[in-house]
Amino acid sequence: MQLENGEGFPAAAPGALPLESFETLLSKEIERSRRYYRGFGLMRLRPLTPGQAESVDSTYGAGADVPPVWLDVVPRLMRRADVVARAPEGGLYILLPETPASGMPAVSRRLAEALSETERTASEPAVVPLISEAAYPRDGETTGDLLGALEAIA
Repeated sequence: MQLENGEGFPAAAPGALPLESFETLLSKEIERSRRYYRGFGLMRLRPLTPGQAESVDSTYGAGADVPPVWLDVVPRLMRRADVVARAPEGGLYILLPETPASGMPAVSRRLAEALSETERTASEPAVVPLISEAAYPRDGETTGDLLGALEAIA
């Protein structure tokens, strides 16, 4: 998995690439998938409701758009080739190379189960993830189309 400073990209918050680096990798994955006639998956994790997002922000401080435990758990569940990045409006993007649309529900289930089983202190809010999925080429053939598909789902 690509993490901080992966392939010469600038470091982001622990466990996630900055959005610009993620978009570059997503564009490269689209080109590769076109060349080899393969699909791939894309996911977005975010707090289920705006109230939960505000709760995360007030508990962990301004700008904490996801519980810190997500940045620990999510990268450990991903394969080496998968990429995690911060989404601009909060949450995380996950690029899943060579994961077809048919494999996305299993990944979603695994993430939801792992995140629901994480331990937290009594003062931490229980944050249920909303997981949206998009697949190339089913949901789009450009970076903008695929990221837009993730936003339209929520």
